[in-house]
Amino acid sequence: MLTTLRLQSLGIKLLSIVAPFLLLLLAGGRAHAEIVSFSDELIYQAEDFDNMQTSRVIAFAKVKNRMQEHYVKYLLTTYAPVNMRFDKDQISFFITVILRTEVIDEQWDGHSYRIDARVSADPADIVTKINLIRGDKQKMQDLKTIRGIMATAIASFDKIKKELGAAEPGSGRHSFLQKDYLAALKRIAGINWFYDGFSRQLDSKINEALDAYSRGIESDELNVYAYYYRSKVFDGLGDYRQALDSLNKVIEVEPKFQLAYTYRANIYFMVFKDYARAISDYAKALELNPADDGAYYGRGLMFATRMKKYKEAIADFTKVIELNPKNAQAYYYRGMSYGYLGDYVRRGEDYKVSAELGHPNAIEYMNRK
Repeated sequence: MLTTLRLQSLGIKLLSIVAPFLLLLLAGGRAHAEIVSFSDELIYQAEDFDNMQTSRVIAFAKVKNRMQEHYVKYLLTTYAPVNMRFDKDQISFFITVILRTEVIDEQWDGHSYRIDARVSADPADIVTKINLIRGDKQKMQDLKTIRGIMATAIASFDKIKKELGAAEPGSGRHSFLQKDYLAALKRIAGINWFYDGFSRQLDSKINEALDAYSRGIESDELNVYAYYYRSKVFDGLGDYRQALDSLNKVIEVEPKFQLAYTYRANIYFMVFKDYARAISDYAKALELNPADDGAYYGRGLMFATRMKKYKEAIADFTKVIELNPKNAQAYYYRGMSYGYLGDYVRRGEDYKVSAELGHPNAIEYMNRK
């Protein structure tokens, strides 16, 4: 079933609602997906210092924001399942990265840019994705950081636009502000492409996600999160060289991007067997974040399974357990390392805890005893 809401900009006039019994379906459970759609038209009147490209970025950002506002309002006022315990700001946060805006038509006449756009999604699917993202602490942190970058870019853009409008055309200040204006718009466009890629990756549309991340980088070559998440896509496709290239760009742009070092170290270790570079990257990651249990775990696994440095492995797995006492893998591999050193008592103790935490190999070992 398709529910379509057509809204006209510059007044947001509601024109039609199809399927008025939608509320009953939502209240009583649904056998089929309910695709809820909103469409909106926006006309951006270009400033003297705008061109087609800048006008398009601004128009798209504005209509995307309106589309999201429509959908947020719908979720809060019409669709409110028991498991959706979020306020407006929280819903807006997730809608930004989940809901994709489709451009239906667009036109530039030299003075204004018109965009006709639409969003379509199953609200139940939106809620499922929200809960999925909330369960991943690292993704949540990444998205909050990106949201902050976008807020800064928008604030910078608004300030520069005001100053640019007051500057004398042809002056040195006007030229300087024009460059800053373009840079702020590129950053905004790049982040919107990142959101598009993230949404497509959630839907397992891998090639489309890859294209969106690449477009985000084309828009803003300093877009470290587009590089970082593109490396994840390449990794999933088995294109490890391209994954490394993207991680190298992350580190080139932002040398303190700690996660990139851990991720790159894992690829060096597991794919290319380049243990020296892996050790160097793990060390750098831990220098930047001494509480990175992922770096300790990766290095410990490399010591235990590839380099036969069992004492070093035990030290790393011990740090993992201090940081995350419920890591069944860390107990299992620390136990294995104790076993290789002939300490069978500690091996048994670690395997017991690992089994209690659900590690299948540890469970099998305990069942054989």
